[in-house]
Amino acid sequence: MQEMILKFQAVQACRAHLSRAGELKREMWNLTVPVSEVPKGLPYGPNARNANPKAKTVRAMLATLRDEPEEFFFFNNGIMLVADRVQAKSTPSGRYEVTLTLHVPEEAESEYLGHGILNGGHTYHAIMHAIEEQKNHTNLAQGLVSISVATGIQEDEIAAISRARNTSEKVAEYALIDLQRGWEIIKHNLPERCYPYVSFKGNEKSTVEDVEADEAKPFTVVDVVRRLALVNNNIYNWRERKHPKAAYTGKGSLEKSWKPEKYAKVAPLLEDILWLEEQILAEHVSRNRIGEGTSGRKHKIITKVSGCSDKPSILMTGTEVPITVAEPFVFPVIAAFRVFLESHGGWKQPLPELWAVWGPRLINALWNEYEQPKARNSAAIFGRADETWQALVTEIVMGLI
Repeated sequence: MQEMILKFQAVQACRAHLSRAGELKREMWNLTVPVSEVPKGLPYGPNARNANPKAKTVRAMLATLRDEPEEFFFFNNGIMLVADRVQAKSTPSGRYEVTLTLHVPEEAESEYLGHGILNGGHTYHAIMHAIEEQKNHTNLAQGLVSISVATGIQEDEIAAISRARNTSEKVAEYALIDLQRGWEIIKHNLPERCYPYVSFKGNEKSTVEDVEADEAKPFTVVDVVRRLALVNNNIYNWRERKHPKAAYTGKGSLEKSWKPEKYAKVAPLLEDILWLEEQILAEHVSRNRIGEGTSGRKHKIITKVSGCSDKPSILMTGTEVPITVAEPFVFPVIAAFRVFLESHGGWKQPLPELWAVWGPRLINALWNEYEQPKARNSAAIFGRADETWQALVTEIVMGLI
C-alpha cells in the first residue's frame, strides 16, 4: 500500500461519531467543503461502480453547478469516503485545514480495495468536470458539497457499506459481488485477452484501441457466467434433460444465484468454451458466404434470420466477426458439448477432435430444428424452447449408439 495525503479547505469540519470495539476505533467525520476546494485525485477503488459521465444525474449536477451553485449543497447527497485518518485544524480565516490520509493499493496489490470514494462517484465526477471547465462554471466558489469520511473501516466491511449506501442509482449486483471477491474463480480462469472486453465493475470503460474512450466494455462478468452455465452438468445435467436455457433467458437469475463452488469444475474450461464459440461463429460465417452447410444441404442465410444481421460484432476474446449471430444459434451448440464432459470436469477426447466430428453436424441439427413449424422463425421463441436444446443432445446421443 502507498500513502496518499490530500489537503484542502473546509467551511465546517466535525467528528460526528466515534465508536470503539477493543482496539478498533471507527470515526465518522462530516465536512462542508467549497466545490472549488474538493481535492483532485481521489481514488474510486472501493466504489462499486465507476462514474458514468453520460448519466442523467451527472448532467443534472452540472446544470446546478452552472446555474444555481448555491443550491448544490441542498440538492445533492454528497460524497462518502473511507480513509485511514482525518485531521482538521481551524485557521484564522474561520475555515478548517483538512488533511486526509488514504492508503491506496499499488499495482501488485490488486486484491485490496484500498481507500477512496465509497459512494458519490457521480457527484465527484461532476465537480471535477466543473472545475476543469471554469469558463462554463464561473461561480463555483458559491457552491458547497457535503463530504463524509469514515475511518477505521476494515476491508471486509466495505462491500456491505457500499451495498447499503448506493441507493440513488442502482448498483449492478455483479459489481457488489466483485467487492466481496466473489468472482475470483473467474478472474483466475479468464484468458488475459478477454479483460479489455469484460467488466467486473459498473460503467467500466473499454481500453481497446479504436474504440471511443467513453464506450463501455461490451461484456460483463455475468456474460462469462452464462457461458460457464452452458456446460455445467452440476446444475444442468443433460442426462436429466435439464437444459441451461437460463444462459439465454435468465441472465439475472444466474447472477443472483451465483455460488463459486457450483462452477468449480467448469471454470477451468473457460478458455475451451470461448474457443468453441469462436468455432461456431466461424462456421456460421462460412455458411453465410456459401449459402449451404458442409454437407451441401441448402439452408437459410443466417444474416436473414431473426435476431441476426450483417452488422459486424465482437466476441469476448476480442475476435472480430463480420456478421451478428443471435445467441439461440450459438448457445445450444456449446451446451450440447457438455455430453462429452467426464464427471471430474475434463473432456472425454481433445476438444478440437470433438469439434471436427460434431461441430458441423450439430449446427446442421440446429438448422433442422429451426426450420420446424414450431420455431415460427423467431429467434426468441427458438431459444426458449426445450426442444431446441434437447435436439442437439439427442443428435450426439443417437450418434454415439
